[in-house]
Amino acid sequence: MLFFTVMLALAASLSSCGVDVNSLGSGDVYGYWHLERVDSLQNGQQKDVSENRIFWMFEGKLLEMSDYDGGYNIYLLRFSHSGGMLEVSQPYMYDRESGEGDRKVTDPQELSHYGINALEERFEVEKLSDGKMILKNQLVKLYFTKF
Repeated sequence: MLFFTVMLALAASLSSCGVDVNSLGSGDVYGYWHLERVDSLQNGQQKDVSENRIFWMFEGKLLEMSDYDGGYNIYLLRFSHSGGMLEVSQPYMYDRESGEGDRKVTDPQELSHYGINALEERFEVEKLSDGKMILKNQLVKLYFTKF
């Protein structure tokens, strides 16, 4: 009974946030994704980042990129996902400490730690099922596991 009550509360809270509860299947981008590997398509190098706590979190139309090991800023971006493509744009550095609000990112190098190499990126969604997501563009291929 407790499990049913918790699941009902979770469904109610998700629907109140504007998330379509019926679309939260294996083919959905919403939720927390752990970045595990970055492949460079220019030089063929692979970087295993599975031991790092780098996450992309999708909710509504907002993507938050965080590194829970510290040392890197948190970034907020707009995203859209349709037709097998994921587009990210309008990056801002999350800043609640300065009192000046979030800062618009103008240098794409700030985002490279998270696999982003431009202020606007368009990825082909190669895989989005079974708790795995693979994103690919001309420069990189990013491998994620749903958390």
